Amino acid sequence: MSIIAGLIENDKIYMGCDSQISCSSYGDKNNYSIVNKVIRKENMLIGVSGYYRDINILLYRFTPPKRRKLINTEEYIFVDFLDSLIRVLENNKRITTDEGMLSIKDSSFLIGYDCRLFTIESDLSLNESKEDFQCIGCGYRYSLGAFEVMKDLLLTPEEKILKSLEAASKYDLYCGAPFQLEII
Repeated sequence: MSIIAGLIENDKIYMGCDSQISCSSYGDKNNYSIVNKVIRKENMLIGVSGYYRDINILLYRFTPPKRRKLINTEEYIFVDFLDSLIRVLENNKRITTDEGMLSIKDSSFLIGYDCRLFTIESDLSLNESKEDFQCIGCGYRYSLGAFEVMKDLLLTPEEKILKSLEAASKYDLYCGAPFQLEII
């Protein structure tokens, strides 16, 4: 499982992640190579929580669509980007249909774009964060709580991300160091 934490500060997007991979349902700490769950695609960061296969698909098979002229960020993310993401996931057999509703099993995404944060949940609903921070993954509650108490502290954005990841890793068995950070 995972913790992915995003923060908007100083007109930049900061996104950090743990490196834990859970094998089946055993919950053992892994001995795999370090996994980066945050993918940089041009001027966008995409955090992936869930199946490791989804990280591979986005890393090697997904190219975000070019933003059409004269459309705003919402239309780009909610229509062009989401449609393109669904297409690549469908082509790789990761999208299922249940009673006419599309879903992606046990995965969610954190998108950092245009100094904004968006989440895509397993039911493919897409939402924009009302805060300057957002988290996904099984440790998200701990990470969100850490961000909330750090709002007024004089910490760098990097320190805030690290402390939020540490909080999740301390209290959630399925989150773990080492941590990684991407900035755009």
